[in-house]
Amino acid sequence: MEEYKILQSKPDPTKIMTVRQFYDSTPFGLEKIYQLCHRKDFPSLKVGKKYYILRDEVMNWFRNHTDEQL
Repeated sequence: MEEYKILQSKPDPTKIMTVRQFYDSTPFGLEKIYQLCHRKDFPSLKVGKKYYILRDEVMNWFRNHTDEQL
């Protein structure tokens, strides 16, 4: 029963951001962000129809892909 409560709680805003929040804080367009979210190696997760980006991991991901054409 405790697990069910955890799954029903809202995501921690200090750990994740919505696509719109990521869009507002970066120079990327929405189409590019959704393309990134569809990549298996990009630090995002899909809940229902919405994507969330993992705040702590996204900058590391970009550091590791600096030479890559996105």
